Amino acid sequence: MPDSASIYLRVIDASANRAREALRVIEDFVRFIHDDAFLAENFKTLRHRLALNILKFPLDQRLTFRETLSDVGTQITTRSEFQRSSLQAVLNANFSRLQESLRSLEEFSKLTQPEAAHEFEQMRYAAYTLQRAVFFTFSADSANHRKLRRAAGGKLIPQNKNNWRIAEISVTSDWDQAKNGDADAFLITPDSAETVRFVRNWLGLEILIGVWVQSQEEASQKLLEGIDFLAGPKELLTLLENRTVIPFFEI
Repeated sequence: MPDSASIYLRVIDASANRAREALRVIEDFVRFIHDDAFLAENFKTLRHRLALNILKFPLDQRLTFRETLSDVGTQITTRSEFQRSSLQAVLNANFSRLQESLRSLEEFSKLTQPEAAHEFEQMRYAAYTLQRAVFFTFSADSANHRKLRRAAGGKLIPQNKNNWRIAEISVTSDWDQAKNGDADAFLITPDSAETVRFVRNWLGLEILIGVWVQSQEEASQKLLEGIDFLAGPKELLTLLENRTVIPFFEI
């Protein structure tokens, strides 16, 4: 059996490589396929954060113990590893690869680099948050989501105090209407007590969730909470233009 140093550094090296590779795939997806500058920037930041913490394990030492040719795992494959049925499948596989690799980095770093272990833990949590944002921004493909994308850049047309329309979609900020299924979307307004988490837990995935935002910083935060659309003043739309592909509606 190899000595403990070689086992430890081989795991660090392999997990670091897997995490970087997975991050690159996801970053390429949000950057080149969906042209989302906001999420691409978040993944690029995460990738650089990963690189900085991997540097705590010197490359010359990791290369010394790298044994790709004798790695028993390189000969163990499954048919599913070479099949991807959709872009969603590509994303799912690489998010899983990223999160599992970060967990391995976290656990083995505890042996000599506890500060790095904490950083890898935080990166794993960040990956979970970003996965949710990607899912709600790109992956849901219901009829209402398609209508939202077609209507992107439009206006919320007021019907009465608590109700609006976006093209063919009815939007409400009235909780009872949303629970009774009388609207396609629920808009969380500035004076609302509901949070994205609360609304999603109670109403599920069938209803669209939007948030009324009043600043670019607030918009960026809400994008990471797994929402379906944003609403805000026209001047904010200009600031967010070309930053994200999530629909934004003028109010």
